[in-house]
Amino acid sequence: MASSTASKDVITLKGSAAIVSEFFGYAANSILYNRGVYPEESFVKVKKYGLPMLLTQDEEVKSYIASITSQLSGKIFIHYSE
Repeated sequence: MASSTASKDVITLKGSAAIVSEFFGYAANSILYNRGVYPEESFVKVKKYGLPMLLTQDEEVKSYIASITSQLSGKIFIHYSE
């Protein structure tokens, strides 16, 4: 008899698009920090994916990155769902 339990580790297409866009946001922050685009004190350290990450605290930059990542997530989902 088959079990009807659902696995919590299943990644859906929509979920994988969200993961990719989230990772892109962390990558963008990392580039801004490593290239010295913004001063070091405008970043805060967080732990994500088991690694220390630096995120900007500048609201305009956060908003811009969020705008790009949301568009990226939508494009990934649309492209693969066609």
